Amino acid sequence: MINKAEESIFRALFKKITDAESDVLDASKAVAFLRSSGLDDTILHDIWARSDPDGNGYLDEMAFCVALKLVAIAQAGLDLTSRLDSVTDTPELEGVDWHEILPQEWAISSEEKAKFDDVFMMLSKETPGKIPGHTARD
Repeated sequence: MINKAEESIFRALFKKITDAESDVLDASKAVAFLRSSGLDDTILHDIWARSDPDGNGYLDEMAFCVALKLVAIAQAGLDLTSRLDSVTDTPELEGVDWHEILPQEWAISSEEKAKFDDVFMMLSKETPGKIPGHTARD
């Protein structure tokens, strides 16, 4: 299954691009949206078939999440038969700024960032800008 963090941001994007009163994304809108990934139509056809296995002709929220994860898998160069919990970046979609989509609780304050920067710098004394494997494991 798709991990909860990815599912959360994919659902947020679904809500953003669907009409307020609709709980599905019809085929024409979904196809146009998925094409913004830059993937070949053959791959997108396979993604659609896997996201809408019952042939409904639309994507509900969960099917949309599956489609986006499959786009990310394809963009990572993995086979579409890969597990949905495969580690990937968020999919690259023209016109989508994931920073605008991410829930606000994911943002960290400048104070928190400074704290993490200090810890990183302390741990990377041996090789500035890098944390050695043995240090990271400990």
